[in-house]
Amino acid sequence: MTEVSGKLDATGQAAGERGGDIAVLGQKVGLTGSAELDASGMAGGGGIRVGGDYQGLNPDLRNAEMVTVLKGAHLAADALDSGSGGRIVLWSDQGTRYYGAISARGGQQGGDGGFVEVSGKQNLDFQGAVDLSARLGASGRLLLDPLSITIAEGGPNVDGTPGNDL
Repeated sequence: MTEVSGKLDATGQAAGERGGDIAVLGQKVGLTGSAELDASGMAGGGGIRVGGDYQGLNPDLRNAEMVTVLKGAHLAADALDSGSGGRIVLWSDQGTRYYGAISARGGQQGGDGGFVEVSGKQNLDFQGAVDLSARLGASGRLLLDPLSITIAEGGPNVDGTPGNDL
C-alpha cells in the first residue's frame, strides 16, 4: 500500500511559473487526513495523479485497485495569479472512496478553472468537496465516472442553502 500523510509540494512560486506534477501510485493508495498535495503555480496549476491517469487509460502508469482519500486531505492545482487551474485525477480499477477537498481554481488575475476526475471503475463513494471556480474566467469541469451512480439527498445544495429538495 502507498500512503501519504504529509505534504508533497510541486508548486511554482516564482512569477511566470506553473505548478509541477505529482503522481502517487500503487496497488492500493491512501491519503490520510493530514495529506497535502500541492501543484499550484503563479501562472497556472500543474497536475496531480492519484492511483492512475485519466479514465485509467495511460499504459505507462499502473492503475490502483483501490484509492481512499480521507476527510482533511487536500489536493490543489490552483493558478495563484493568472492562468488556468490544473488537472487532478483520482482513479482506481475497483473502488474509490473520496472524502477530502480538491481545488483547481483559475487565477485571481484571469484564467479558467481546471479539470478534476474522481473515478472508481466499479465503485465510487464521493462525499468530499471540489472547487473549480474562476474569478474572471469559466468554471472548470468535474468528471465522476463509476460503473453506476446513485444521487441521494442529504447535504447542502451547491449554493450552500439547505439541501434535501430532490
